[in-house]
Amino acid sequence: MVIYDGMVHLGRFEQIYESLKVGKVPSEISFIGPGHNLNALMSCYPWLTSIIFIFPRFLFHNIVVSFLLGFFFINLVTCLNMYLLASKISSNKLVNFSASCIYIFNSYHLILLYARMAFGEVLAYAFLPLAVAGYLCILKNNKRKGILLLAIGMSGIANSHFISLALTSFLVVIVTIYLMIIKKIERRQIRWIAVTAFFL
Repeated sequence: MVIYDGMVHLGRFEQIYESLKVGKVPSEISFIGPGHNLNALMSCYPWLTSIIFIFPRFLFHNIVVSFLLGFFFINLVTCLNMYLLASKISSNKLVNFSASCIYIFNSYHLILLYARMAFGEVLAYAFLPLAVAGYLCILKNNKRKGILLLAIGMSGIANSHFISLALTSFLVVIVTIYLMIIKKIERRQIRWIAVTAFFL
């Protein structure tokens, strides 16, 4: 059974697909969804990262097969991003693989994706490890890689779920202030973190 959140998002994905198919930018007002009521859900959930679920529609006419592929791709992206984060913490491949498995098979992710079908949160959850990996790289004075990963991670979250973006940004600020207080972060590293804000 598909719950209300799932129906809303699947309808939204279908409308984005229909718009892109005819070369149009998706409308801010959603015409497809439960009850066929007009609503502004497109404004609440940015659609750029939703391409993970929408792209397969261009390859397969069967909508069910397309969404199953979308589920596969989002799990793959989530797993790879977590593996990348784990590799910044440990050089042990078994530890990195285990971290990816724990991240992708934990109950929060499974409930979000398969029970609630809260695709905005699922997409933000997939990009969160990139943001953390970028932050760690900056703390290790790896400027270019740190800014790149933090910018991609935060941009991915921003284009997925606004509440997750607010929470992640708040945590970045709080951790940075804490590191400033205990003098574990340099001014140049703070500047590098601030630079990523221009990519959002």
